[in-house]
Amino acid sequence: MNIVCKKEDLIKATNIAIRAVSNRTTMPILEHLLLVTTDQFKILSTDIELSIETKPIPADILAQGSIAIHAKMFFDIVRKLPDNESIILKVEEDQKIYIKSGKVEFKLMGQKASDFPAFPDFEKEQHYRIGSETLKRMIRQTVFSISKSEDKIALTGGLLEIESDQIKIVTIDNFRVSYREEPLLEPGIDASAIVPGKTLDQLSKVLTDGEIDIYFGDKHLLFDLPEGIFITKVIEAEFIRYKQILSQPTTTYFSMGQREILESLERATLITNESRKNPVSFNIEKDKIVVTSTADAGNFYDEIDIDMGGEPLAINFNPQYVLDAIRVIDIEELNFNFSTNLSPVIITGKEHSNYKYLILPLRLT
Repeated sequence: MNIVCKKEDLIKATNIAIRAVSNRTTMPILEHLLLVTTDQFKILSTDIELSIETKPIPADILAQGSIAIHAKMFFDIVRKLPDNESIILKVEEDQKIYIKSGKVEFKLMGQKASDFPAFPDFEKEQHYRIGSETLKRMIRQTVFSISKSEDKIALTGGLLEIESDQIKIVTIDNFRVSYREEPLLEPGIDASAIVPGKTLDQLSKVLTDGEIDIYFGDKHLLFDLPEGIFITKVIEAEFIRYKQILSQPTTTYFSMGQREILESLERATLITNESRKNPVSFNIEKDKIVVTSTADAGNFYDEIDIDMGGEPLAINFNPQYVLDAIRVIDIEELNFNFSTNLSPVIITGKEHSNYKYLILPLRLT
């Protein structure tokens, strides 16, 4: 392998590929990137669960070949090479790679490309198309409620569901449900899969503009981005039947501005201690909600005018769970729907049903 490329192109591609590199592994080869040159130059990476192949990197290809190189060391070196200088990558005998930029030179030991794990076989058939920025926003608005516990493996990922011309992402932990829905750019047949939380997180960090095609396989999903291809294992488990959970009866409801409730809760948390789980209380009355909190540091009180219907209600929440949802909602008016003071609240957009957040209340003793 012998190529010449620009620093900015190499950094951009490496920054994408390195997202699948394993930091903790019993297989040292998974700490490496695979540099591959045929008639195109690409970088590959995998941690077995997630595999990434960059789109072709602009380069002058003088000789074809491939080599595996330690990912972190390679990335650190490339970032420290001189600006405005071309980079030469040349594989020499005994799996050594020569890196040169200007007057700076490195010689590093690599590993055989044959030692690198093969990517999953994947046939591209039925695909679903969505805007990259739309998918990025959907992930950001749901990923925070993916379960950190391994007790229920299905909840360590997000349900990606296609129904007719709609794409949905649903995440659930022990205390809340997050639901987002958007129209596809092209309708397709119904499909669903549970995507690991790491995959969703890494996808959201590289998505920019343009469009993305999603392909469903038996045990894998393929995301074809403008920046590269992500192939992820799906979580083979049964997801919770969320639709029934999100359809509870409503006896108390009110509407208010997203900014108003956000600012009130942020003030309430100034005196609370998250480790002690100090609750915030909602006292919902005919034309106002009283938000209060009591902690070792003192007390908080706030009144906000609301448009309320149904019966008055007093209910308590972990303020952080409510804030996590409200912070990511990018619409101005919200609906809060309650059944009893021991039942969850369901937060939706006042005029948008494609946002739904369910949060369990705290039971005070």
